[in-house]
Amino acid sequence: MNDSRTNNFIIMLTGILTLVTVMGIGRFSLTPQIPLMIGDGYLTLSGAGIVAAMNYIGYLAGAIHVSRMKQGHAFFSKQAFWQRCS
Repeated sequence: MNDSRTNNFIIMLTGILTLVTVMGIGRFSLTPQIPLMIGDGYLTLSGAGIVAAMNYIGYLAGAIHVSRMKQGHAFFSKQAFWQRCS
C-alpha cells in the first residue's frame, strides 16, 4: 500500500514539474518569436496584436479567478494534498 502512495506521489510530482517547465517556456518564448513570425509572413501586425490581447486576457481571467477565491481555499488544498500523499 505504501509503494502505491509513493508511486502516485512521484507521478504527481513529475506532472507538476513538467507543467511548470512547459508553461515557463511557452510564456517567455512568445514575445521574441512574434517579430520572426511577422517577418516570415506567418502573422500580420494585426494578428500579432490579437495574439497578444488573447495572452493578456488569459492573465486577466486568471487574476480575477484567484481574487474571487475564498480565504481558506489554499488551506483546504494543502490539507487534501498532504492527506492524499500520507
